[in-house]
Amino acid sequence: MARPYDLIIFGASGFTGRLVCEQLLKHYPGNRIRWAMAGRSKDKLEKTKEKLRKYGFVAAETIPTLVADCSDKESLDEMTSTTNTIITTVGPYSLYGTPLIESCLRSETHYCDLTGEIPWVRKNVQSFHEEAERKSVKIVHCCGFDSVPFDLGVHMVFKDQEAAGRELAAVETLVGGVKGGVSGSTIASGFAVAELPAEELQAVSDPHCLDPAASTWKGPKMVDTFGMGFSRLAGKHTAPFIMATVNTRIVWRSHALLGHSYGERFAYKETMEASGRLSAFLSSLGLGFGAMFIAIRPIRNLVRRFLPKPGEGPSREAMLKGYWKLHVYAESVPKGGSGGGESVVHGLVAGQHDGGYYDTSRMLLECALAIATQGKELKEAGYREGGVLTPGSAVGVVGVERLRRAGFVFEMVPITE
Repeated sequence: MARPYDLIIFGASGFTGRLVCEQLLKHYPGNRIRWAMAGRSKDKLEKTKEKLRKYGFVAAETIPTLVADCSDKESLDEMTSTTNTIITTVGPYSLYGTPLIESCLRSETHYCDLTGEIPWVRKNVQSFHEEAERKSVKIVHCCGFDSVPFDLGVHMVFKDQEAAGRELAAVETLVGGVKGGVSGSTIASGFAVAELPAEELQAVSDPHCLDPAASTWKGPKMVDTFGMGFSRLAGKHTAPFIMATVNTRIVWRSHALLGHSYGERFAYKETMEASGRLSAFLSSLGLGFGAMFIAIRPIRNLVRRFLPKPGEGPSREAMLKGYWKLHVYAESVPKGGSGGGESVVHGLVAGQHDGGYYDTSRMLLECALAIATQGKELKEAGYREGGVLTPGSAVGVVGVERLRRAGFVFEMVPITE
């Protein structure tokens, strides 16, 4: 029997959840997508609909609302059994995400989130991957700015080179510029990770921590990049990128779940472009001090008072004035070759709004809609039918095409001397 909904937005009354609803109303009007809003409070959901109407989305009045709570198994099952795919923006995910995943597995419903909490993702890989794979349920983590542009950017470059009979060796993503705000939910998630036991943090310090247990990879082992550096492929000075320890694990898991298809010599690192050595040094120093402060509990508790609370975020004006840009430089080699014939290719991935929230809401939506409405196409393209997945292994080029149509830049560009 067909389910009533293609998609449910769980956490619709929160900051990012409301943005996802706005994107749906704006870009998929009418009955093209059967969807509903869900959350813990009926009253808050109705207030969210009122806010959406004030923004000009009159159709918000007609959107169904469902009440469910992560502490109430029955309410979760009732919700997840009515939809093909569920989006959740309720974080920190390590606190609220696990019961929803368990419900999705019971209901055989696909799941997408925005987590950047790699220790929690690792637990889910260990606990749920085999069951999700067996039931053909897609549990897809990191479907926002962390890690869609990075993961799908590398995947785009791979598919471009694969079509030319080539594969990837060294790959470096440089963040060329980011302007945007931070929400309270993201801050809460970051603090939740910082407060984990030392052994859990140690377990995810290995860039291969999300690799399948039976991984047969015999190529280069990845290491994290700390401190200032110089990109050989881009010819530019670099500084550490704050989210690299999330994105690198996701890119590597995509490579593993797709049969290590990126290349026998594939290696990946992620940094931030710097204008020169001094800029790289100062950025590295600032990030180091920031990490040290977050690691010290008294300082962390003091700083927490002055930062946005969950449910809060940047202004609409600030989000619309934001932007972000990534450069994916890859060393391309003949497929299956033992060496020689190297060339460098360049992929550009970019967005015209705040990446952390406004563009993130569209990324999450398009990944979920690809899963909810293009299952046959994804299967025919060779993407994974079930498991604890990544954007690259779940939606791949189908997701890239959807994001291009949504106005994001995903393109190969010539290398300039």
